[in-house]
Amino acid sequence: MAQDILITPQATTPTIAYTGNGGGAATVTQKVLSDSRIQFDDGSVLFEINPITNLVSATTMYATSSVAAFFVGDGSLLENVTAEWDGTHTGNATITGSLDVTNGLDVTGNTVLDAVTGTGLTVQGNAAVTGTLNVTGATTLGAATIGGTLAATGTSNLTTLNTGTFDVSGNATIDGTLTMNGNISAAGRTLTIATVNATTVTGTTITGTTVNAPTLNGGALDVSANAQIDGNLNVSGNTLLKGTLAVTGATTLAGATATSLTVTGTSNLTTLNTGTFDVSGNATIDGTLTMNGNISAATKTLTIGTVTATTVNAPTVNTGTFDVSGNATIDGTLTMNGNISAAARTLTIGTVNATTVTGTTITGTTVNAPTLNGGALDVSGNAVVDGTLRVVGNVSGAFFYGDGSNLTNIAATAIDHGALAGRADDDHTQYIINAPANGTRNVVTAGTGAGLTIKGPSVPLSDQILFLVEANGGSDLFSVDAEGDAILAGSFKANSKSFLIDHPDPAKVGWKLQYTCLEGPENGVYTRGRSQSCCIDLPDHWPHLVHEDSLSVHITPFGNSQMTLKVSEIRDNKVFVEAGNLDDPIDFFYIVYATRKDIPLLVIEHEPVEDGK
Repeated sequence: MAQDILITPQATTPTIAYTGNGGGAATVTQKVLSDSRIQFDDGSVLFEINPITNLVSATTMYATSSVAAFFVGDGSLLENVTAEWDGTHTGNATITGSLDVTNGLDVTGNTVLDAVTGTGLTVQGNAAVTGTLNVTGATTLGAATIGGTLAATGTSNLTTLNTGTFDVSGNATIDGTLTMNGNISAAGRTLTIATVNATTVTGTTITGTTVNAPTLNGGALDVSANAQIDGNLNVSGNTLLKGTLAVTGATTLAGATATSLTVTGTSNLTTLNTGTFDVSGNATIDGTLTMNGNISAATKTLTIGTVTATTVNAPTVNTGTFDVSGNATIDGTLTMNGNISAAARTLTIGTVNATTVTGTTITGTTVNAPTLNGGALDVSGNAVVDGTLRVVGNVSGAFFYGDGSNLTNIAATAIDHGALAGRADDDHTQYIINAPANGTRNVVTAGTGAGLTIKGPSVPLSDQILFLVEANGGSDLFSVDAEGDAILAGSFKANSKSFLIDHPDPAKVGWKLQYTCLEGPENGVYTRGRSQSCCIDLPDHWPHLVHEDSLSVHITPFGNSQMTLKVSEIRDNKVFVEAGNLDDPIDFFYIVYATRKDIPLLVIEHEPVEDGK
């Protein structure tokens, strides 16, 4: 039978004995001044109260409310108790306030922390959660290993985190290493991590020393060391790398600044500023590619809006503007919507298709450009320039195709070509037309309504050759010097031959005087004069120049019309004249003709021949 017990401590008897079955309730109505104990008939103690306010119960104790500084024990049978305890809780725990752990946190199941009025979860020691840790407030962990998911609504400050999935709706700062088996998600937030090892990283801003992830999706990527992405890299913001970014998958960067960018897959970049750009896949850069180092894209295609680089090595480049402060080697095709500029540098390109090409030295297989400006142009294939070709240095090629009727405004120091080739010498420049090896003609045709003009220097040297035709062996066939003198090595054939000079009569200023040549069926020479002896001395060189048996002599007496003269003998390069009246003095004019023997005899009649031969 249940009964109420009134406990009245006694000064001499500290223990109060209760005789019954223990089924009733006991109410303490006075302050306990000394140890008080309630026990059964068999001597077992129900509970006791001692002066240091400890309450000890051997069995289950029920109370409307219990308030104590702490509980001693493992607390395994405690329910609905708000207190600190030492021990292990193996059941579920729901904490509506804040949980502050000074040493370590070890949770086998799931933990939900709702920081309504508190600060969330703070663990100064180690945190080990085999289930899921959900924190709606701020999270501060010394070192955490979470087998499930860490979901933090607030801000996380972690030293080291090993977890399957890291979902942060606030900001996260990890001073040590973040190692993930699952995904990192921080939409619209900033992750500041020393080292990241994760399967997938998704966030607005990702900053850290080292990032290692198969796939990285972020608004901004800021890595002070190296970044290794085994999968795809998609960054909608800016990418800043002080180390090397290595991506094996596809790369999409809004803007990247990196010391070295190595991409195995395909790159789609808005703007790239980097020291070295090594792409084994394809690269598309909509904005500007600014390089302090090299661009390398072996067997791939670079599609770039603007390229500013020291060195470019790529089989194929498609770009709007190509600006190279160093050298550029493109084994394939360079296709441009804009301009190529390589001041004081060398472009070695297989095929160039560009609006404007500007550079000191441009070498390539094929060049197609509306306008080409360069210091030197060396093309082993074809060059098609629809607009203007201006070359300060040398132009070298196998041949020029076409009659040249559409070529205008060509400025070059020297032209070196098969059909129109030349060289720049120290003293003067020569332009030479060489005959082709197959025997056909080279034709230089002036445009309709125009003429062909060969101009010499404004102040020529006295002996400077302005126009020269050479034989294949190098001997001069025809030349014109600065004085207007023409030298022809072979025969000169024309319908008529004459001279045209300014009229020598001072009364006929502006007139011209023209004489024509006497024609004859031989290559003849003559000498003429006046003699007052019986011997005409012929020129000293005539024995080597003319056939002796070809001489003919015409004599006209002077003064005495009755004088008879005749040629008596021709020998020893002399013509001997005999007078009929030996008493009269001899005085006569003479003309001696002869046929040259240093050249073949003149062929007077020619059979028809094929045109062009």
